[in-house]
Amino acid sequence: MLATASSAVARVVAETRNRQSTLTPTRDIFLIMQIDWSEVAKWGSWASAAVGLFAITLGWRFAKAHERRQWRNQKLTEKRLGIFDATAPTINDLLCFWKEVGNWKELNPPDLVKSKRRLDKTVHVNEALFSDRFRSAYFDFIHACFKTFNGPGEDAKLRMKGKRDLPTWQSGWENCFCADPADQTATEVVEEKYSCLMKMFAKEIGAD
Repeated sequence: MLATASSAVARVVAETRNRQSTLTPTRDIFLIMQIDWSEVAKWGSWASAAVGLFAITLGWRFAKAHERRQWRNQKLTEKRLGIFDATAPTINDLLCFWKEVGNWKELNPPDLVKSKRRLDKTVHVNEALFSDRFRSAYFDFIHACFKTFNGPGEDAKLRMKGKRDLPTWQSGWENCFCADPADQTATEVVEEKYSCLMKMFAKEIGAD
């Protein structure tokens, strides 16, 4: 009987050990899974932080680029305004001389011819600051006002007949004008070219 009891106890102990040995790997796997997921969560947090830092850096760079672009545009506009201030009065004098309005009687042809050279130089020196459309509008106006390539050593000529009714008219000024009617430009054409040029100037300085 004692032997039977002992064998029964031994059998129970063995079964218990078997159950423990069976359950232990499951517990170990569960623990391993817990450790793995915590690592994943930790690396996920680092990844989220890195993405956030990248987004902030990218946004800062875009903001700085936009700021630099605004600064350049402001400086470009200031430069164009300076050129407008330097050239617009002379361009307007040409229109007034054609239309015989404003201060046209105070102007003299030789000075107007000289003003063309100053205008051309200003535009050529600063052409990189202006669009192709502006340069086209400028030269359309200038070519409507002046006839060039008149021979070696010859200045440009005003595309109109001589204004002998000027109070300060001098006979030597006749050579400043185009005698051939085919080379003369109607006032309406000059006015149209002037209007186009001023509109383009307004766009270039952001005043349109």
